[in-house]
Amino acid sequence: MDKITTVINEKAVKEYLSPLVKFIIFCFVGFIIFIALYFIFAIISNNWLDPLHYVFIAVALICLVGAFIFLFKYLKSINLVKKHQTTLNYEFFDDYFIFISSNENRKVDERKIYYSDLVSYRESKNYYFLMLNDNNAFIINKNEEVIKLIKEKGISKTRNIIVRR
Repeated sequence: MDKITTVINEKAVKEYLSPLVKFIIFCFVGFIIFIALYFIFAIISNNWLDPLHYVFIAVALICLVGAFIFLFKYLKSINLVKKHQTTLNYEFFDDYFIFISSNENRKVDERKIYYSDLVSYRESKNYYFLMLNDNNAFIINKNEEVIKLIKEKGISKTRNIIVRR
């Protein structure tokens, strides 16, 4: 059917990880809100050492730690792509597609993926992400013929959130 080549660069990875960025921002905002609640309730009650107020501190710290863990994952992914730009070649057939990954003109991986193995697909401004599971997606340049085939196989589009199976 179609042959598509996609170059995985920093832009592609940033678009794929955009839900993660939203989650990181959500965690930082949560941290600020819970710290503010601690101060508000401590001032209102005039008791800085009330054990119930420590719940706000605990939740704030959980938000902060979560934000830093996911920020580290995000930055690690971006740095990896900066070091090793990858070219993905896809060839689409009726029941499956063949995925060939190459890095600096040498073949790294080749797989045959059946459409039934895909969980869903996501769309960004420039790419489609064929979701294999929560953490793995095949990134392809936007191509309406391929997405039409994916839809015909019963694979549904997800909202731009992290996919859960």
